[in-house]
Amino acid sequence: MSLDPRSIRIRIVPLDQVHLHEDFDPWRVKHLVSSLRRHLVLKNPIIVTEDGGRYVVLDGATRAMALREMGIPHIVAQIVPYEEPTVRLSRWNHIVVGLRSPRLLAAIDRIPGLTSSSCSAEAMLCQLESRESIFGVLTDQGRCLAYFGDAEPKGKLGQLNEAVAAYRGKAEVHRAAELDIPALRSLYPDLSAVIAFPAFTPGEVLHFALNEVKLPMGLTRHLINGRVLGTNVPLNALSGSETDLVQKNAWLEEMLQTRFRRNMVRVYEEPTIVLDE
Repeated sequence: MSLDPRSIRIRIVPLDQVHLHEDFDPWRVKHLVSSLRRHLVLKNPIIVTEDGGRYVVLDGATRAMALREMGIPHIVAQIVPYEEPTVRLSRWNHIVVGLRSPRLLAAIDRIPGLTSSSCSAEAMLCQLESRESIFGVLTDQGRCLAYFGDAEPKGKLGQLNEAVAAYRGKAEVHRAAELDIPALRSLYPDLSAVIAFPAFTPGEVLHFALNEVKLPMGLTRHLINGRVLGTNVPLNALSGSETDLVQKNAWLEEMLQTRFRRNMVRVYEEPTIVLDE
């Protein structure tokens, strides 16, 4: 799909109109707040989709919460339509490092109403695809378990949040798209387990965000066609009162147009690796 950079929508929008569909990691927020206070620049826009004048974060929950903690009233947002081929919704698996798998499984087993069944990795993935199970676990000791929960969607969501809470803050948590334990162990030698999740739909994401119901942190993976990087907006441009929003967007538009006029904009249509994020 060929992109015209001038068709990209980048706006400064009120943070109080921005809604998360996932919980956030307080440790990551704290780390980012320290970085933002040191550099005083928001490097990349937060990716959102618009629904009835409200903005749902597709990627950038940590940035949104860091700015909120700093008392900054506005964010730089790239506004995208929530449909293919602009956005593809996938999922992440959680890589748990530094929490022994027997301890992890014992904590999960204490969640009320949750049951498990040993199975192959292939069967576990099939049960996730059919939404029969609510998550699965592959351990470093070779065990594979599918977990089943409450019959009601609200109950399942609560159990899913409790499962992630069993290791959040107690271990390092990384994200990966694959489930290959040997390959992941080469990257994370102290890997304890991989937690696999079902795929969610765009309709569910909007429902979670706009009804203030949250998925656990880091489950959804949004692949954005035409993701903008390197806007590098100073934080002082996002501070100030609501009455400054028109002026702020006029400044942003002029800044972007200046970059176009100076031929500073590049579109990379091949997969790109960034080494300094």
